[in-house]
Amino acid sequence: ISSSMTPPGLGNFFMWSPGAYQLPARTTLPRPSFGTEAFFWAASRQILTAIKTSRGTVVTPARTGPISDVLYSAAGNSGDMLWYKYGIYAWNFEVGTSFQPNWTEAHDETMEFSNGLVELFRVARSFDTDHTRPESRIVVSESSTAGMVSLQFEATEPAAVFYTLDGSVPTLSSTLYASAGVREGGELLTVPAGTTVHWFSIDAAGNVEQNYEPDGKSKNFRKGIAALPD
Repeated sequence: ISSSMTPPGLGNFFMWSPGAYQLPARTTLPRPSFGTEAFFWAASRQILTAIKTSRGTVVTPARTGPISDVLYSAAGNSGDMLWYKYGIYAWNFEVGTSFQPNWTEAHDETMEFSNGLVELFRVARSFDTDHTRPESRIVVSESSTAGMVSLQFEATEPAAVFYTLDGSVPTLSSTLYASAGVREGGELLTVPAGTTVHWFSIDAAGNVEQNYEPDGKSKNFRKGIAALPD
């Protein structure tokens, strides 16, 4: 877990991958999975809370999120290098609202974002010592299509969910539960009522739900039926 900070900068941004793009079409790098983005958001809320305690200010939600969403595609971004090349969770701070604030303001901005950097160490420590396995469940709701139901997955912490809908054993090659869109939570699946759902979840630290071995042979994955309660 890492960060880069530009004090003072311009914009009060607090961001993470993706940010860089690939030439020649300036195509933004692939977004992290829904579970990974959920971890970025959860850790960011913790860090931003620490920043706010300094003097009651904090970057706004509109300036918090993936770099390409809240700023622009930024080629050569250090956070992208850490995440895509080394698998290290990384953030980019852009501190302040002007490039040359007076000394008092520059000092205050530095101190409040220093709080954030200290909290980032706590996030890293929690990540390193996390041995708690996630727990997940399916949530079934009505669908506007006859004979169908809507299905979502919920977990006790940010986690990747791999699932099957054909009765087969879920593995790391199974379908990965995706995001419904930017800041919109998990996708809403429409499936036939009575569909058999098999799944398991893995949190950001690599803990697998129920100590499941996703090798195609183990049987202690989660099981459920996509049906409305009686």
